[in-house]
Amino acid sequence: HGRVQFLNRAASELTGCTIEAAVARPLEEVCEFFDARTNEPYRLPVTHVLGEGAMLDLPAHTVLRHASGRHLLVAGRCAPLRDAGSAIIGTVLVLADITERQRLDEHLQRASKLESVGILAGGIAHDFNNILTAVMGNISLALLDAPEDSPGHHNLLDAQAATLRARDLTQQLLTFAKGGDPVKSAVALPQIITEVTRFTLHGSSVGCEF
Repeated sequence: HGRVQFLNRAASELTGCTIEAAVARPLEEVCEFFDARTNEPYRLPVTHVLGEGAMLDLPAHTVLRHASGRHLLVAGRCAPLRDAGSAIIGTVLVLADITERQRLDEHLQRASKLESVGILAGGIAHDFNNILTAVMGNISLALLDAPEDSPGHHNLLDAQAATLRARDLTQQLLTFAKGGDPVKSAVALPQIITEVTRFTLHGSSVGCEF
């Protein structure tokens, strides 16, 4: 590996090493590269670039250790440096900090996944709505045949109320799946609490007092 002959200001800020301190030092001391996934050191194959005269890009997931100890995700290219006669006299390394860009890409990927989940939730909500419609229709028919003072009639009323709440929840799912804001309305909490509690405890030996 060669030694640093020149470091511009941008590279100095990326590495945390001053221009004066970098000159004449081995490249691997000034630019410490690691694989972000394995944390294994990566040595820039300068000898290969000098021998083959070809440009070499840094592998994906390459991080550069700043002098402060923090890691920066970087993209870079090492290219041969030639004199007026086209003879290779060294290499030039160009680096770019892509940490924020990577963060933005990950954010966009998460947003895209959430959008897909929203579409899926919307489809499920539509199917569930169809099922609820069938349930509500059968409950309404059963109520016509059940005497109003019978236990079965009260049970059917509880089931009807629960189905209506399920329909409201499904509508909320559809609203969020479409990206809209939920519709807010005033409700009577005592009635909701009473209905939910009675429906939840139906058939159990647990009693409740309001």
